[in-house]
Amino acid sequence: MGGKVGSILILPLLWIIGSILASAWFRRSSGKAIVPHVPNDAVFYEDWTSGRSLRNSFTRVGGARNCLLVYVAAGHLNVVPRFPFTLMFLPELYGLDLRVPLTSIASAEPVKGWMGRAVRVSFQSGGPAPIELKLRDEEGFINQLGDRVLSGGARSIKALQKSRPGYKLTAFRLFMAVWGLGGLTAAFVGLPDDFRFRRDGVETTGVFDGHSGDAGDRNDMGVLSYSVDGRRYHLTSLQGNGIYKIGNTATLFYLPNKPSDAREAAYLPFDLMWLSLGSIALALSLFSGWIARRFQ
Repeated sequence: MGGKVGSILILPLLWIIGSILASAWFRRSSGKAIVPHVPNDAVFYEDWTSGRSLRNSFTRVGGARNCLLVYVAAGHLNVVPRFPFTLMFLPELYGLDLRVPLTSIASAEPVKGWMGRAVRVSFQSGGPAPIELKLRDEEGFINQLGDRVLSGGARSIKALQKSRPGYKLTAFRLFMAVWGLGGLTAAFVGLPDDFRFRRDGVETTGVFDGHSGDAGDRNDMGVLSYSVDGRRYHLTSLQGNGIYKIGNTATLFYLPNKPSDAREAAYLPFDLMWLSLGSIALALSLFSGWIARRFQ
């Protein structure tokens, strides 16, 4: 069981690494840059800016806070996150990886909403969903798109504004996203077994009577013993050094057709804790940008 403890702790890390590698391969195979840069022929660009896609409710609430590269070059509008936000399929999830001809832009409308002052760019039928970009130089952006696309909107466009990058908030949102996804992965790996053992297993009591390693070592886990039909079995506990004591007891469940296969009852609250913390972290990642904008 000690191996299972290690697996639960390492699986989220492996999932994150695998997602990073898979997204890097996907971008390379699709001809997309992992580390985007502004080409020399760009007639307009803004770096580390904010935006969101209006594709669905998820992308509307999420979006990108101070991590977008927006530029116009070779007759195309390009919107892409800066590295490392190009990884873990974040651009695809949030609908913010665009390269579209300027001729496919239907309108550019100054709006004021969740993102504060932004420009809503809509595309011709069959194109991407509309996007909103929070730009410092709206006037310069619209000029490069062409005056034909400018629609009325609820306000006038603004000229170049001083840059106010929010790197700390961006780093916090990325950290919360990675941590939250890791926590949810840990929960989803363990919870099916928690419910399966409680549904199909037999409840019994185990007694701590040994150590998985040297007593007092930080990697030491308690070993529970339990008996079924006169035969003794052992299970490495979730409880480690400083938590368990020899002679203490713990509830566990074993499968009646395979008594050697057991799971400690304490795994359920442990996995529910990961589920709660992962959900909270992911919510902070999604909504902290919106909260920050409310106080600007």
